[in-house]
Amino acid sequence: MFNIDEIKFLCSLDKGPFYLSPRSTYEFLIYGDIDHFEILIKCDLDEWIKDQKLMEFKYVDDYLEVVYFDEFFRLKVRSLKGKTIEEHLDQYDFNFNAISIKISRDIEKKAFACFKESCYSSWIDPFNVKESIKQGYIRPMHYDRLRNHGKKVFEMVHYMMIYHLDIEDEVIKIMRNLEYTVHTSVSNYFFDLIEHPKSYKYIKLLDDIGLIEATYPIVLSMKRTGTWQKGLDNLHKFEILMSEENYFSDSVYRDIKRTLDYKFLCGLSKYQLLKFSLLFKEAYQVMELKLNAPERYESSFTSFCDYFGFDGETCQYYSQVIKSSGDLAIDMKEKRITLKEQYEFYDEFQDQTIEVLLIYYIQQLELNSVNQAKKYVEYLVRGYINKFCELQCINNVITTMEIDKYSLSDVSLTLLIEDVKKKIFYGNMRYDKESIIRQLQRLIDEKSSI
Repeated sequence: MFNIDEIKFLCSLDKGPFYLSPRSTYEFLIYGDIDHFEILIKCDLDEWIKDQKLMEFKYVDDYLEVVYFDEFFRLKVRSLKGKTIEEHLDQYDFNFNAISIKISRDIEKKAFACFKESCYSSWIDPFNVKESIKQGYIRPMHYDRLRNHGKKVFEMVHYMMIYHLDIEDEVIKIMRNLEYTVHTSVSNYFFDLIEHPKSYKYIKLLDDIGLIEATYPIVLSMKRTGTWQKGLDNLHKFEILMSEENYFSDSVYRDIKRTLDYKFLCGLSKYQLLKFSLLFKEAYQVMELKLNAPERYESSFTSFCDYFGFDGETCQYYSQVIKSSGDLAIDMKEKRITLKEQYEFYDEFQDQTIEVLLIYYIQQLELNSVNQAKKYVEYLVRGYINKFCELQCINNVITTMEIDKYSLSDVSLTLLIEDVKKKIFYGNMRYDKESIIRQLQRLIDEKSSI
């Protein structure tokens, strides 16, 4: 962590002033401490290093990583490369990077700190951003730079998310009047936002200033049919639901979290894809969706999955969840569901059961109807998810049992296991190891004798 003696030590070595980097300055301004100790110097790195008492150093990209022998502390050193500090700060896109602190042995009129007359500090704030930073606001420094670089706005919202920053209404008004162009992929930024527990807030902001449409023109078509607003509402409802500590029982919450934590090879999690699915649930109405079955592919349509750069595994999962939740014909509001219907539901959706239920369930909720929501979740989500987990447990127990299964094909054995699972699920057979093994072995013997 930051120690003022380190500043004084650097002052004793340097003839000229140096500057805390915008990152270090921001940390000092907000937290009163510095996690990432970085300085900017006027001279060349090679020239600067000659007069330093270093234990070790190495060049990394455009900066030096050094460890001092005398004080044994680490820091990064960057050169201004002939620029003034004001010119250096002017190159940044946002206010929290447009401020620095000058450290020098020379007394200046604007010096705000003196440490035993060994060094003096003063703010370098040419764009008057210090107060907005202290208040927790993010501001673009140059609006014109955002017009043809929509990716920078995604970066801005990403900074808002990780630094918990807010944005002023006046800034939003100005940004609404800009026309954006997105030349490069922003999928990483978009799915990082999706992963945040309050992603609705940030996606709504991007939508308000027109960047979502500029990035994904399909949203324009969705707005004409009203399906984009439905997606935003669904995303909002899901995040409210998941943020309530006691909404789900502990066991159900653990089951949901364990399911949604699963990551695909592409790096995306089921949690991200579930929220994405809620947002773009109705997009199939305005764009062709590549379905799970290869025989249903068509050569002359645009694939929704390709549009978002999904790989084969992710596309298969996404299209299956969307299709399944759309095809869910059981109306939980009208009737109770029989055991047979519950089992058939699980048997059809398998590993997507929880996600399909959640998507279907979210669509039934009124955003402000808490009592109605709790009534539905008790019956739909808790009931079905508990049954799903029970079946998964049965399946795991059966597949690890020592039985004489080598006389059967894999298909035959799978069918026998399904028969046993149904009997247990319907309450026609005891759920204990001996009963299961005895029943399976009897079925295997009968099958083998045919």
